[in-house]
Amino acid sequence: GIAAQSEGEYAEALRNYYESLRLETDPFDRRYVLYNIGLIHTANGQQGRALEYYFAALDRNPTLPQALNNVAVLYYSRREQALEKGSPEVAQLLFSRAAEYWQEAIRIAPTNYIEAQKTALDSIPVDQVESIIQKLKDAHSKGQRIFVFGNGGSASNASHFATDLG
Repeated sequence: GIAAQSEGEYAEALRNYYESLRLETDPFDRRYVLYNIGLIHTANGQQGRALEYYFAALDRNPTLPQALNNVAVLYYSRREQALEKGSPEVAQLLFSRAAEYWQEAIRIAPTNYIEAQKTALDSIPVDQVESIIQKLKDAHSKGQRIFVFGNGGSASNASHFATDLG
């Protein structure tokens, strides 16, 4: 399966992996087969199927950081879709789930954090951030007040941000 998968021959790889699942009895090896099937479904845009296989891999080994990270990435992707559909409450729940899986993956394999951090950084809409920065600069130059607020942990972030603004 791995050879076919690395060449982008996903249908052949899936056939090989399903055959491996039929024959393989070692749970250690089965979890990686399940994980690889999840990778193929992710590459094919089948997030639901990918999650099924990542969860099956995690059932056999709850400390598989690659699977934890990929589950987090898929939840984060679904969060973005929820935001596009105008469902901020669902988006927040999906973000919380993604964060839980990323935290566990980082706890287990801290050096894998760089990959998760890159995914998060790549998701930042730079043009929107630049627009906000310009609006803050404009307000400052005009002597306008900027109100920042939050609740719970966000209140701490708001307090720090207000301090940073000066």
